[in-house]
Amino acid sequence: MRRSRPALPLFVAFVLVVALPAAARRERARVFEAPVIAVSDGDTFVVHHAGRNLRVRLAEVDAPELKQPYGRQARAFTARMVLDKVVRIEPRTIDDYDRVVARVRTPDGKDLSEELVRNGLAWWYRRYSRDRQLERLEEEARQQKRGLWADPDPVPPWLFRRMRPLFD
Repeated sequence: MRRSRPALPLFVAFVLVVALPAAARRERARVFEAPVIAVSDGDTFVVHHAGRNLRVRLAEVDAPELKQPYGRQARAFTARMVLDKVVRIEPRTIDDYDRVVARVRTPDGKDLSEELVRNGLAWWYRRYSRDRQLERLEEEARQQKRGLWADPDPVPPWLFRRMRPLFD
């Protein structure tokens, strides 16, 4: 009497359920360079890569919304740093809006998230970051009253988004 091989179907199931999605995540997570073709706001822009446009959201920071104080300044700063330039994208994940969430290096090697926080044009997004350098840069910007920290009571963008329906 021949015994069946239950290990083979289990192996195939493992490959389909675990290994292939993991390989796809690794593929998505590869560092790449691409030109920035548009800037939406202080922490979101569009690059052209592999024949298509990709929206990129800066990891670990949150810039003011365009309708907030310093929102337009944050967008202008990001545009000066990266628009029409080739940047290095270091993906972390894909968010619910199908944006590549990434740390981004400018052509001269600066970390765009750090530069925004250093200049008081973005908050360190504590909820999604453990980066102590961003924490230090935010504290320094706050002490020096740079950018949005010149406001005596700045409203973080995550609270503004929550409150916004009250004002629309």
